[in-house]
Amino acid sequence: MKTLIYPRGPFTYQYLAGPVETKAELLAGVTEGNCRLAIQQYFYELHDLWLEKAEVYLPGGYKHLGKFVYEEAVVDFDRLEVGDIVFAQNLRNKKGEVIDRGLESFTDKDQWLFYLHSALYIGKENNTHYLWHASSICGGTCVWELDKFLYNYLPISVKRLVR
Repeated sequence: MKTLIYPRGPFTYQYLAGPVETKAELLAGVTEGNCRLAIQQYFYELHDLWLEKAEVYLPGGYKHLGKFVYEEAVVDFDRLEVGDIVFAQNLRNKKGEVIDRGLESFTDKDQWLFYLHSALYIGKENNTHYLWHASSICGGTCVWELDKFLYNYLPISVKRLVR
């Protein structure tokens, strides 16, 4: 059994806190952040790959960062690789109430993309898939089994960085 790997520093969830502008801000030790900051932190700490704020922020990050593995299609998690970015639509709020975040509830696609959640696929152990992300539901960074993730989010697309 291998060990799941994800960034060292947890932070509490704050919707408007992230991504950061500079490496120095990240290295200073962030205490608050969002799912975009989690993406930035993951790639910098684990792969020494700095992603600029504009590269991570949506909708630009969705449109231009990496290559699609799945683009607005059903995601087969058995085909994902560690480090793949999962973009998902919220299904529930932090109180567990069902919410409608489908494309049809927004004025245009870019607005819908802006509200997508980002998570990182960090692997499979004992036949269970895991994701690492920052969410208001868990109050910060957290590792979730796929079943818990699917209860709260609907995966929409997956991107893989190719640099």
